[in-house]
Amino acid sequence: MSCPKILWLGIFSDKVKKIMRDQAPEGFELMFVQSKNDKEEHLRLLAEADYIAPNGIKMTEEYVRAAKKAKLIQLWGAGYDSYDLDLLKELNIALQNGVGFNAAAVAEMVILHILALNRKLLYVDHALRQGRWLKTEMRDQCISLYGKTVGILGFGNIGRRLCELAYGMKAERVIYFDVRRASAEVERALGAEYLPMDDVLREADIISLHLPLLDSTRHIINAEKIALMKPDAILVNTARGAIVDEAALVDALKNRRIRGAGLDTFDPEPPAPDNPLFKLDNVVLTSHGGGAVFENIPPRVQHVYDCIVKFEKGEPVDERFVIVRRGAPSRK
Repeated sequence: MSCPKILWLGIFSDKVKKIMRDQAPEGFELMFVQSKNDKEEHLRLLAEADYIAPNGIKMTEEYVRAAKKAKLIQLWGAGYDSYDLDLLKELNIALQNGVGFNAAAVAEMVILHILALNRKLLYVDHALRQGRWLKTEMRDQCISLYGKTVGILGFGNIGRRLCELAYGMKAERVIYFDVRRASAEVERALGAEYLPMDDVLREADIISLHLPLLDSTRHIINAEKIALMKPDAILVNTARGAIVDEAALVDALKNRRIRGAGLDTFDPEPPAPDNPLFKLDNVVLTSHGGGAVFENIPPRVQHVYDCIVKFEKGEPVDERFVIVRRGAPSRK
């Protein structure tokens, strides 16, 4: 009897592949793609896979339908907005994720963007490379996180971790909005204050987005919402690009209606070479790498394998990770 096959649908370095092989569960065969753009190879391997772990290669409808043997698509991140849940139910393919595993790394990325914007890191770095020493000039242009109000939209794992980091850097106040308000115990423990979304936008010096991408959150940060922000506030988005109306944000940044923005996510990804954000001097841009730190790889890989092994054995998986169950309605 042949072993069940796990397809890692992404391009990984040899160092990462070694971790994946070293941690592989007994009785399973691993498969890797060799090229990000070789569709023929992808479709061939998808047809052989019992379990699929995508990373960086989109599971289009064609790809999902090609996975004739697949029992489960196991994500190693949290987001599943690109998946057609009805199609997965139709084909009886389960979908599970890895919610929570990126929280610390993504929260650190938020702090990186805040500090880079507040201290004008890109400008100072560029000037120094050109032989300009800006120590005196920057004294009245740079801003500290100390004493500021941090506003968090979406208070799940990442938002709560960011709250801890912000207070660790002596932020004065953390305010948040979430459709599911945290318990009084959590609010007290973290020192977080719940406010309606518009009030968070009005009162915060820093707005950090941690909302899932749903129909209700698409372009939720639009011209009207940006207009509520303080003129010297900054916006950081490490969630999903489509949460923000990019045209409205570009307009606000060009006209200095807000001080700046730090963006790790875009719509679409990657952004087009002529994206107007690239011409602005009050933005910091990174390539959707919030969770991409080396220390994060072993636990995420192990989570993928643990979920697959439990699925293969018919053992229950923590409900936090279940998006679509085989033979059952999906969670939306």
